Amino acid sequence: MQSVENVVSTVGPIAAAAAALAPSVAKAGKAFTDSSGAQWRAVIAALASMVVLAYLVVRSCAPGLAPIGYTTPVEALPEVLRSAARCESLPSLDGAGGKCVIGAGDPILAGGLGGGKDLTVTIGLLSADRLSEEVRRWRGAGGSVVSDGAVFAAIGPASSVWYADTRSGLRVETGSLAGAAAARAFLVRSGLLR
Repeated sequence: MQSVENVVSTVGPIAAAAAALAPSVAKAGKAFTDSSGAQWRAVIAALASMVVLAYLVVRSCAPGLAPIGYTTPVEALPEVLRSAARCESLPSLDGAGGKCVIGAGDPILAGGLGGGKDLTVTIGLLSADRLSEEVRRWRGAGGSVVSDGAVFAAIGPASSVWYADTRSGLRVETGSLAGAAAARAFLVRSGLLR
């Protein structure tokens, strides 16, 4: 959830831009009504401006909105991880129990990241409340936080990866990797962190 300062700092420039555009919209509206007497054109222009402004304000105040189009957790995975993982039939929204496996010989685990074993990856698409709950649970488990913001990523005590993306609702948890350095490398190599 964004703090009030973040919302104000995000919405402030948009409001200033809208205020700067208001005289232009009014002038354009007056030109429409003066030149052709068609007041409906001025109304349409004003409504269109308000719709665009409302869209920008809503998107800036709610960056946690999930991108349209993700219906399964697999679709939300970065392309590199999606192509490396063999996944079972997975639930859609609020299903946190889908399992995928990355083979030990896959290039994503090259250099011994998986300790020579297949890597199990649990994925799901969660609502904002459930995802926040997961992040709180992971924080309490004593992992090493790597990223903390719209994307939360941490390395668990057993060298597992914990990942939550509040923008898409994606939750990823891996089995144990070869160590903390291997877990960090996996985060980058898999496309979870850029």
